[in-house]
Amino acid sequence: MPQQLAPVLARFARTYPELRLEVEVGRSHELRAAMAKGALDLVLGKRRDGETEGRLIWTESIVWVGARGWEPEEGKPLPLAMLPKGCMFRDRALAALARAGMAFEIVYTSASLLGVAAAAQAGFAITVLGRAGLPEGVVEIPGLPDAGTAPMCVFGDAEGRSAVVEPLIGFIREGLAAPARAAA
Repeated sequence: MPQQLAPVLARFARTYPELRLEVEVGRSHELRAAMAKGALDLVLGKRRDGETEGRLIWTESIVWVGARGWEPEEGKPLPLAMLPKGCMFRDRALAALARAGMAFEIVYTSASLLGVAAAAQAGFAITVLGRAGLPEGVVEIPGLPDAGTAPMCVFGDAEGRSAVVEPLIGFIREGLAAPARAAA
């Protein structure tokens, strides 16, 4: 999603040139922890099961992806590229494989979505990504267990005190949520 977020934020910055934006891209739970400590004002991220915080923007389908033409090797565990422990997509993917009784091996770990996507693009491993944010060079892999969905939310300023929050959420909905719904 970082590649889709940048044009949205650039358009927002051009529309509101008097504002100073500082953007940090990272894992949702780490960004939310930073927000709780006062280091960030708003976070666009995933809501975990059972949570009620945040304003839902869209629901993202989690899909298995790999290089075009990738096929599992007979009798070998699925090679996975994953974000580090604590990532909701990782947890969902591993749970889905375990429920299906499918053997897997994590062969590549990166703290960056671009890193796991690169491993999938190269055909080294498969991974799970949000359907709306698939980079070039990967395709959905059929026949693997459903990894579910993830609610994408804006966290922070629940009282709506900042006059810029609503316009920013509007830009995010238009630039990210509408394409995500179309990809579903």
